[in-house]
Amino acid sequence: MVKRKYEVSIENEPNGNYRRFVVIPNHYRRSWLVNLTLFLIVNASAFWIVSKYVLTTPTKRAMIQSAIVFASLFFLRNPTIESFYVFRSIGVQISSMSGCILLPLSLNYKLLEQNEFIPLDLIGDIIINEGFYKGFKVIFYIAVVRKEARSLQLIFKVRLT
Repeated sequence: MVKRKYEVSIENEPNGNYRRFVVIPNHYRRSWLVNLTLFLIVNASAFWIVSKYVLTTPTKRAMIQSAIVFASLFFLRNPTIESFYVFRSIGVQISSMSGCILLPLSLNYKLLEQNEFIPLDLIGDIIINEGFYKGFKVIFYIAVVRKEARSLQLIFKVRLT
């Protein structure tokens, strides 16, 4: 039996107007905790080094420390959570969110989620298929075939790696 690296949850709207598929990595909490610890260590040591060895004005020190905080927030992100919405008679929406480690999940969804809506009239087909990936590893994937497009649009891209 193959151990999955992700958890899939399916949510239905009571009226049946849409269905949401969410893929969350199994290691989400662990990765978040590691990133948060790394963020705290990097910033604490940077603050100590700047205050101890950088001989400038307090304003410049504060600017350097702020730049370090923003840079570490930019590079240390939550693992990516991907969603696929199917809206009956309207279309599909593909969402991806890899948020800030300091914000709660609900705020990350509101502020940092990236959405792409594909109307039903632009969808040629939706394919659930299997294919080969890196060294003939067999994977299953879901893809949207757009009308007038030259390539497939993969859903849950991050899970392929």
